[in-house]
Formats: sequence, structure tokens, C-alpha cells
Amino acid sequence: MALFNCQARIFSFRIQYWVFLLLIHFRISSTLVSLHSNSRNALKYRISSRSGPLFLSNFASPKLWYCLLCVRGGSDVPHDEKVEFCGPNPEDEFALDDDAPRPETVSVPFDYKTIPEAVEYACGSLKRYRRWPLPGPNGLVEPEIDEYGNVKTEDDNQWFEGTGQKIVVSCGEHGWGGWSETRQCYRDPKLIVVNSSLDISGEEGTILAGQWHFLEHSRGTFRSMMCRSNQYCPGLGGGLCMHLDGGDWLIQECQLRCEAGAMTCVVAASRAARLNATMCLFARLPGPAIGALGYGVVAWERACIVASECDFVELKVGLHLSEQSEAALEGCEVACNRFGLLLQDGAAAAVARSLFRENYKV
Repeated sequence: MALFNCQARIFSFRIQYWVFLLLIHFRISSTLVSLHSNSRNALKYRISSRSGPLFLSNFASPKLWYCLLCVRGGSDVPHDEKVEFCGPNPEDEFALDDDAPRPETVSVPFDYKTIPEAVEYACGSLKRYRRWPLPGPNGLVEPEIDEYGNVKTEDDNQWFEGTGQKIVVSCGEHGWGGWSETRQCYRDPKLIVVNSSLDISGEEGTILAGQWHFLEHSRGTFRSMMCRSNQYCPGLGGGLCMHLDGGDWLIQECQLRCEAGAMTCVVAASRAARLNATMCLFARLPGPAIGALGYGVVAWERACIVASECDFVELKVGLHLSEQSEAALEGCEVACNRFGLLLQDGAAAAVARSLFRENYKV
């Protein structure tokens, strides 16, 4: 009798065990996929999890729709027929709302690690589209090569606007476009191109090491930082810090420096660009080179330079104006240069309450 009771209990336990497995299997199957399509015109499906329903849409191909719907035998829709999905798009959760309020400023390196990333987000970016020549009679594309081995093509450029936020840079040196000893070339991006509004300021001790190129429709402000060049190669040139190829710019309480080289330059202005500098220093970087080297400001093509309480020191030429460019100096000091102020080709300058001292020539 005891043996019979033991066998009965074992049999009952087995039945309960298999029933439990069947319930688990049914629960998992119903949880993984729940199809809401019982006919040819299936409209939607959903995949559920313990945390709740997760709606999916925008699959890559109709075949995937067909395979997924037929996993549970829920539809006989052929793979070449498009099935519409009714439900929320999961991408909407991560999409940026243009009407949502944004903070007034972005920070480097907290919001963005590098200066080029922050400028591209807040100011915009210039995209370059290279147009290759048509294939020749032999079917090969043979573009022209310049004297430096670079491909010569006719390119199309398009400017994409940014958010317009201000940029605040924390203390420290932030560089781009420097020389790579491993690849033996300059790192990308070699320079930052701006063609809209940019407002950037720094904390005490902020250094921006890299080249800027401001286009015709650019404008903005630099405040409280050092901007320096970092692409000078002896015998090859380079070493330009800022090129104002048009636009209207205000620079306040900044140090603007270039490497000590034969043709290096702090700021170049052209195409009727306007630069207003207040309480700034234009000088070369300290180094082993001896003497006055580098150019402070080079302006041509009717550019306009307005400097107030600025210093131009230890340069080959403090200010070089040509091609009907103009400059106005007030409360400035031009000292220890080979040429303090050099005018050519119809250029003009107005000087008030300024000091020229220890220059080889004015």
C-alpha cells in the first residue's frame, strides 16, 4: 500500500511538472510575439516584453515583414506587397524637437569634447562635394594633378546652419589640425570654417591652438582667450591663425599669436572684411628664434581694421595694409617691430593717442 501511494505521488508530480512546462511555454510564446493580423490586410503587430509593449516599424524590406508575420502564421501577405504599420515610431523618442527650448550656451569639453565639434553644432558646417571629371575614351577617370600631388577638381560647397548657441571654453589648451608624427600629415580638420554667427568665450587660461577661416557671411565675437597658430613648417610656410575672408568680427581681451617664422601671420583680412579688436595683444609665440618675426595684421581688398588699446610687439610687420584697405588705431602701442605700420597700393591709416617705439621703421 505504501508503494502504491509513493507511485501515485510520483505520477501526480510528473503531471504537475508537465502542466507547469506547458504553461511556461504558452506564457513565453504569447509574450514574445502577439500578432494583430488575421487576414490579407494586416495592419499592425507588436512585440511585448516584461517592461511593456515595444512598437517596431520602418523595416528595411517587405520580405522582413512577410517573414515576421508568418512566424506565427498570422498573415498570408506576399513579400512584394507593402504592409502599413499603425503605431508610434520608436525613433520619435530620440528625435530632436526644433521647438524645444535649448540652453543659451554649450560648453567645451563638457557638452562637446573638441572645439570643431562645438562649432559645427552651434555655428554650422561647410560640406564639400567633389565633382570628378567624366571618364575618357579608355573608360578611366583621369583628373588633373597639381604641383603638390593633389587632385584638382571643381567642387560644390553647401553651408548647413547650426543652433546659434554661444560656446564657452574651459581653461586649458584645445587644439586641432596639428601635425601627426605617425601619419606625417596634418590632422583633420586642418582648419575651422565659419560662415554664420559665432560667439565664443573662454575662462582664464584658455588657449585655442588651430587655424580659423571666416567666410563672407560670417560674424561674431571672440572674448578672453589666447588664439594661436600651430601649422608652421620652416621652409614651407603656414602658421596663419585667423583668415577673415569677409564678415564682421569683434575680438575682445584676447592674445593673438603666431609662430616665429618668415611668412607667419596672426590675422589676415580680405574682401572688405571688418575687424574690431579691443584690448588685444598681437605678437609671436616665444621660442628659440631671435628677432622680430611674423606679421601682426595683413589686410588687402578694402578690408577695415579698427584697433583700440591693442599692442603689436616683436613682429616683422605690425600692420601691413594694401589695396585700399583702412586701419584706425586708438590708444595702441606698436613696439619692437621691424616695421610698425606699412602702407601700400592706396591703403590709409588713422592714428590717435598711440605710441610707436623701438621700431626699425614706422
